[in-house]
Amino acid sequence: MLPTCERLAACRQVCDRLQEETGRTVLYAVNLTGSAEKLLRRGRSLVQAGANALLLNVLTYGFSVLEALARDPAIGVPIFAHPAFAGAICAAPDTGVAYSVMLGTLLAHSGADAVLYPAHYGSLPFEAAEEAKIRDSLRKNNVFPVPSAGIQPGIVPRVPGRLWQ
Repeated sequence: MLPTCERLAACRQVCDRLQEETGRTVLYAVNLTGSAEKLLRRGRSLVQAGANALLLNVLTYGFSVLEALARDPAIGVPIFAHPAFAGAICAAPDTGVAYSVMLGTLLAHSGADAVLYPAHYGSLPFEAAEEAKIRDSLRKNNVFPVPSAGIQPGIVPRVPGRLWQ
């Protein structure tokens, strides 16, 4: 496995080539990991190395880490929030926090630019109605909704058209 900066350089070459060919900007969200006290410094160094987006597992690092990254002017790239651990917090039917509140509201208000969330047509058992609540809340908060969990090209025909509208 390539170290993060080598992988970033390789991916940026592909992203830059695609932008030249298509005129579209392609984001490569680098997974930001490490000890919490080093995340801001690591985020800044990844942006300096060419990262045009970051991916953070907010629910394990904390909302304040996302907020600090989002407010840091030296970072200034979109931050994608990964939903890992949301199931442990939200999946119980009678306790916990609603997915739409956790993924659709709290992450948006903490500084996420895009939020990955489980799609009902993906690999996790997830209700279409709950997915719609997440997606609609993200849109209302001007955060880009990113369906996830087992999404691959063969699933595209099952993706609801309203997702892209």
